[in-house]
Amino acid sequence: MTLKSILKSLLRRVVFALAIGALLFAIQPLVTRVPWLHATIVILLFLFAWEYIV
Repeated sequence: MTLKSILKSLLRRVVFALAIGALLFAIQPLVTRVPWLHATIVILLFLFAWEYIV
């Protein structure tokens, strides 16, 4: 792998992580009222992220 492809892959992962963080921050008020929803969303995001990263 070239340095360019490594940097591009790293940048994609960072942007994806920031997008997940922004989504979790946006739904925070809803999550505090419905605790089980938070666990469900985190598990789903983790599964999607795992497919994307690996």
